Amino acid sequence: MVLLSPFVCPRVDCDEAGALSSSLPCFFHQSRVAYKVAIVSESGYETLDMSGVPCPMPLLKTKLKLKTMSVGEVLEVIATDSGSWRDIPQFIENSTHTLLEKQTCDGLYRFRIERG
Repeated sequence: MVLLSPFVCPRVDCDEAGALSSSLPCFFHQSRVAYKVAIVSESGYETLDMSGVPCPMPLLKTKLKLKTMSVGEVLEVIATDSGSWRDIPQFIENSTHTLLEKQTCDGLYRFRIERG
């Protein structure tokens, strides 16, 4: 069972619907740059959900998240951007990390990465 943390917009002048006090739409709500992170306690790894986030953010957020993890920890990345299918494995190949698994199904791309 995966429980995602609620979306929290970093803007203080933004309401829950994504409207700013100036009545303009909030960029963070529109682009979903504020990503969701969940800890999956049963399996012992973290999930970075980048669904709906455009390139290059899935790769950049994956790199940033891996930097905060300890060696041997596992990160699951979920993305809908097709460039992730190429970019994330290429990054892992040129790093000390290990790609444990990659899957694609119905427009979702899933990667399990062990921090090296």
